[in-house]
Amino acid sequence: MDGEMGDDSRRSKCLLDVLLKLHIEDQVLDEDGVRQEVDTFIMAGHETTEAAVQWVLYLIGLYPEVQEKIHQELDSVLGADSKGPLSVGDLNALKYLDCVLKECYRLYPPSPLFARKISEEISIRVFAEMEVKILVCHILRNFSLCSLDSKGQVLPLMKFTLESSQPARIKFRRRQQ
Repeated sequence: MDGEMGDDSRRSKCLLDVLLKLHIEDQVLDEDGVRQEVDTFIMAGHETTEAAVQWVLYLIGLYPEVQEKIHQELDSVLGADSKGPLSVGDLNALKYLDCVLKECYRLYPPSPLFARKISEEISIRVFAEMEVKILVCHILRNFSLCSLDSKGQVLPLMKFTLESSQPARIKFRRRQQ
């Protein structure tokens, strides 16, 4: 390699380059298709993570016994008085929290539908899964949660993301270590 890109086909392309090629050269996507793809990527980085965090915190606050198990796991893996940064190893060791997050995603998927037809079975990972886990870990290391609304009060609304019918009210109490 001489440090120059040279062959344009080996250069990594941005999303818009790929979409415009599909529209102009390959004529696979029309203008609405390009717009939908861009909207999907913009939305996926913000709204799905926000929705996931809201549902996870709401559900953990509804089930004190589940929250207590998460607190025990966090104390066991990270140490009861640990305030340091989380490592990848720490996050991977939090198996119970993984199960809780997956159950929350199953009950309230951040993005419950796709605007495309898929022709073969695919495996879908939750967008920003690790970011949600890190955020939940930091919150639960320091706080106990109590959902102020009962199960039937906060209902899912089907929009582009699975939103709640009203804001989920959650009380944060500093944890006693």
